[in-house]
Amino acid sequence: MRLLLAAAVAEARWPECQSKDVILRGRGDYALFTDVTVHGGTAGCFIDNCESSDKFYADSVAQCGAVCAKISECQHWTYGLEDGGNKCWLRSSDAGREDSPGYIAGSRTCAPPEWPACVEKDVILRG
Repeated sequence: MRLLLAAAVAEARWPECQSKDVILRGRGDYALFTDVTVHGGTAGCFIDNCESSDKFYADSVAQCGAVCAKISECQHWTYGLEDGGNKCWLRSSDAGREDSPGYIAGSRTCAPPEWPACVEKDVILRG
């Protein structure tokens, strides 16, 4: 039992959990279409419809992993360049896995840690 728990924790360690030069293709079966506007996705979406899309422009690989972690149906994600901008693709499976230089992929447990409740994000206290 301890070995399984240790393996799960090791898989989730950010950013080492990322798979470099890997893309997870939707192939019509693995793309997760959801309302990405709820998570800040406003452009770069499938057929310009961010209310039902498997992709969106993302500012960072961390944003991509964090969005996937917040969506219960999302099991994997990919981050990389398309149409002149960096996008995040949400996936229900990693079955569409392919080697592809420049892309980064991860599982839903591969996400940056959230701010602890006692820390205010974007606040600097000066004394």
